Amino acid sequence: MIFGEHTIPCDINQSDLQITVLQAQNSFSYLRNCAGNIVEKLILMNLSDILIAPVEPINLPSPVASYLMIEFAREIMLEPETKQTVYLTFPIETGVFVGKKGKFELLDVFTFTKPRYTLYGEPRNGFICKYWKSRIFLEEPETDPMVEGIIKLDIDNASHEWVTVNKALFNGVGMKIYYNQNCVSMKAQMKVLEEEVAEIQFLSSALHKEMKKSPELYSLKRLSVVSKKAIMLEGI
Repeated sequence: MIFGEHTIPCDINQSDLQITVLQAQNSFSYLRNCAGNIVEKLILMNLSDILIAPVEPINLPSPVASYLMIEFAREIMLEPETKQTVYLTFPIETGVFVGKKGKFELLDVFTFTKPRYTLYGEPRNGFICKYWKSRIFLEEPETDPMVEGIIKLDIDNASHEWVTVNKALFNGVGMKIYYNQNCVSMKAQMKVLEEEVAEIQFLSSALHKEMKKSPELYSLKRLSVVSKKAIMLEGI
């Protein structure tokens, strides 16, 4: 069992992942080895637990992008004024939090995926996004929860024209991630307003009832948020 709370001291070993937290006098030592990527830290605070949970997948290799853009492996064509639900995958980034009595601080973030970036829009007015390519599923797929999560995406073509959709832009600020030991998920709605224009927002509900909600890193950082929607003006 990886995700969830663990009592210190703890030693987690699973496949290519090792997380060890040990107490030494008035401090704690932290070691994480993710497929050969090693991080060691000394923690000078009073704590009793660690929390391991998926976080917004826009932190690695550095937090330079606020959006995740998912390119579809196949284009989706929608007739006017219709709705369709599809499932996508997204890359997993895992956060390690330390604390006690349910109050946690972020200590570390790691991933088993290979992070990539892309540009959404034109070079002059576009912006950098975390990039991921996903197959399109009409039913919930099976995934490795340490590598890929699932987005249930409801697409609403509110326009009066046929539209083609081949990507989706997700705002990291509004992400609502839920997890259990077998699945990591998000739910989102995409409303196509006209050809090449859409808005996407996340829903605060889990894919399965027994799932727990992950901490929101943007909330922990107390950022001033103008909008939690992603507005796609440069093509869908």
